[in-house]
Amino acid sequence: MEEFSSGDFQLPMPLHFKADGQYGYDLKTALQDIKNLKITNEGLSLIAEGKIQEVKEGNEYDLKGEWSKAKPDILSKWIPEKMMSSLKSYSFFGESDGKFSWRGKSSSSTSPDLLLEGQWKNGGFSSPDIEKEVKNLDVQFVYHTADGEHKGKSTLQCTVEKNSTFGDDFRGLFHIIDLDNPIADIQIKGNIEGALINMVSAPFFTFQEGNLDIEEFDIQNINFSKQPFQHLLNHGKWHIKTNGIKSVYVNNPTSWSKGEFKSDPANGMHFEFDQLSWSKA
Repeated sequence: MEEFSSGDFQLPMPLHFKADGQYGYDLKTALQDIKNLKITNEGLSLIAEGKIQEVKEGNEYDLKGEWSKAKPDILSKWIPEKMMSSLKSYSFFGESDGKFSWRGKSSSSTSPDLLLEGQWKNGGFSSPDIEKEVKNLDVQFVYHTADGEHKGKSTLQCTVEKNSTFGDDFRGLFHIIDLDNPIADIQIKGNIEGALINMVSAPFFTFQEGNLDIEEFDIQNINFSKQPFQHLLNHGKWHIKTNGIKSVYVNNPTSWSKGEFKSDPANGMHFEFDQLSWSKA
C-alpha cells in the first residue's frame, strides 16, 4: 500500500504486507465484501471481515477483526508524526494482541470510529532522557477514535501493571478524553521507576533515575494543556516517597537521596528531603 487517507489520517510511508482471504465487489451496489482476510507483515498478524459500502462523498465501513504479535517499535513507523509527537523520543518493545472494529462514514470531513481493545504484554520503553529501560509492563487498553459516549471525541482507558522487586506492585488506572486536548482521570499506587511518570507528566519536569513508592495518587479532570501542575496542587490527593532521584526541572538538573511528598486540598502540600541538589543550567 503506497498511499492511504481517511478523514484527517494519512499513512506516512508505504506499507508492505501479505494478504489472503475472500474479497467480493458488487458493481451494482458498490459494496465490498471481505471474509476471513488474513494480513501479515513484519509488525503484526491481523484477521478481518466485514463490508465497505460506497456512499455519497465517501465510504461506510463496518469491519471487525483481531490482531496478534503486534510489535510497537515496528508499527510506530506507520503512525502519523502528529499522533506520536509527545512520544517521539521513546522506543517501545513487547507485543500486543486484541480485537478491533471500524464502523462509520469516511469522508473529507468525517472519520469512522476505530475501536481497539487489547493488551500490551511484557512491554517497556527506553528514551535518551532516562538512564535505563523500563521493563515488564502489562497494559490493558480500550481506545476509541470517535467515542459516542463523549460527543465523538477520542478516548483512551488504560490499566498499567508492573511487578515490583521492592515494595508493592504497581497499578495505574488512566482515563483520557480527547487526545488532541487531553483531560484525564488518573489513579496510581505502588512502586515504579520514576521514568514511567514522564509519559503523563508536564514537559518541564523529567525523571532520569530513581524509584517512586506511591501510597496514593488520585487526580480527576486534569487538563494537560492548562496549568496541570496547579490543578494537581489544588485538586489532587497524593502521597509519594522517593529514593535516589535524578531529574531535570525547567532544564535544571536536580537530585535528592530520599524524599516524601504529601498533598490534598484540605491540608495543602508538604515536602521533606534528606538531601536536595539543584544545579542551575
